[in-house]
Amino acid sequence: MFKSLIAAIALACALAASASAETQDNSILKSLSPQIQKDIKETRESCIRGIPTEGDDGLVSFTVSDKPAVLVDELDLCVDEETHRGMNYATGSHTVDIYVRNGTWKKAFSIDATEYIFLSIGPYDRKFKNLVLSVHGGDYGCPLHDKDNGAAWKKEKCDLHIKWDGTKFVSQFLK
Repeated sequence: MFKSLIAAIALACALAASASAETQDNSILKSLSPQIQKDIKETRESCIRGIPTEGDDGLVSFTVSDKPAVLVDELDLCVDEETHRGMNYATGSHTVDIYVRNGTWKKAFSIDATEYIFLSIGPYDRKFKNLVLSVHGGDYGCPLHDKDNGAAWKKEKCDLHIKWDGTKFVSQFLK
C-alpha cells in the first residue's frame, strides 16, 4: 500500500510538472517576438523601486478582429508596494503599448498615460471593448490651458477613450 501511495504521488507530480511546462510553453510572453520580449525584460530590469514581475504577470491578452493582441503597461511590469507600480518618476507617466499579431507581432498602439488605465474586454470571448486613460496637458492634442506655467503639463490632464475601428485603434477625448 505504501508503494502504491508513493507511485500515485510520483504520478501526480509528473502530471503537474507536465501541465506546468505546457502552460509555460503557451505563455503570452513566449508568444511575443524576441524584440518585444527584450523590451519587456529591459523595462522590468529598470524598475526604479519595487519588484519586477515575471512571466505573463503584467501582460493582458485579448483579441481585435479575431486577431491575438497583447497590452503591455509599464505600470504593471514593476510592483512597488509603497507608491506606484513601475511608474516613470521623472515625468509621472508610463508607456502603454498594444501589439497585434497578423502573421507577426506589430505595435498597433502606443501612448504615455499619466494614471492607471481602464481596459475592458469581454469576459468570455476576450474581445477588446474599450481602453480609457489620461494623458498630460500638451500631449496627444490635450490642450494646455496655463501656458505661462512651465509645470502646468504635470497638473493638466485629459481623458482619452480608445476603441478599435476594425482596422486600427482610434482615440477621442472624453468631455
